[in-house]
Amino acid sequence: MKRISLIVCACLALTCPSAAWAQVTLVFDELPFQPVNGVSILGVTFGFTIDGVPSTDANYNSGGPGQITYVQDPSLEGNASGILILDFDVPTPLVQFGVALSALGSFDPGCSVELFDPDQKSLGVFDVGRVCQLVEKSERVMIRL
Repeated sequence: MKRISLIVCACLALTCPSAAWAQVTLVFDELPFQPVNGVSILGVTFGFTIDGVPSTDANYNSGGPGQITYVQDPSLEGNASGILILDFDVPTPLVQFGVALSALGSFDPGCSVELFDPDQKSLGVFDVGRVCQLVEKSERVMIRL
């Protein structure tokens, strides 16, 4: 069986409310290559699980699709069967990132994003539309809140 990889966030842009709006952009070269589960940087703590179990099968400062429209290396690359968690130190009204799938086929949805309020109440699950694979790597940009 061919492994399907999920490449997330060639650039993760975060905007945090404060006295002055501050934008933080992660480009995934800030830290050396390492499993992303448990990594904290610039107000974001990452988690990664597969079947509810913490996993080392997603990596920060990894290689992925190279240079495509919404995702560029270095990137965060991991098993598409997993769940990537981004826990923000301060609630943020904006999260922006690209997603690429390395597989042949068509996926609907391409991925899903669940958002939570500061009290951990789900705000809903949002599907990132259909991804049709005409080449080995296909991508989408995600901007929602």
